[in-house]
Amino acid sequence: MLDVHQLGKGGHCWLASKYPFKRIIGVELSETLHMMARRNIQIYKDKLQKCYKIKSVCGDAACFTIPNENIIFYLFNPFDEHVMRKVLSNIEDAFHRFHRDIYIAYLKPVHRDVFDRASFLKINKQTDRYVIYQSKQIT
Repeated sequence: MLDVHQLGKGGHCWLASKYPFKRIIGVELSETLHMMARRNIQIYKDKLQKCYKIKSVCGDAACFTIPNENIIFYLFNPFDEHVMRKVLSNIEDAFHRFHRDIYIAYLKPVHRDVFDRASFLKINKQTDRYVIYQSKQIT
């Protein structure tokens, strides 16, 4: 079995595959990291895997077209504050275009104030290591 520290790019996608998600999409800005993630996803096999529809896309997370369905974002402190604001704006725009349940798991939340100020989100759970945000219900 592969170890997450050995796998590198794509590792969080295959960890997520142990849960019954409909599909998993990882976004990499770098073509090199994207190719590494694709290769790692292709070779990953685990008897605990519940989701087999995994892919990596190469692109800017701030411009990524967010699917019109319930969604969970996993962020391990991936961006500086400027980029984080753009990514969150993209998520908020997608929420207003198509209301759905959105969860954001933000680990090592260095720029959590960006999310704390988002009017469409509420805190679902928080510790000193992570914050989970949830979209608010539209009334």
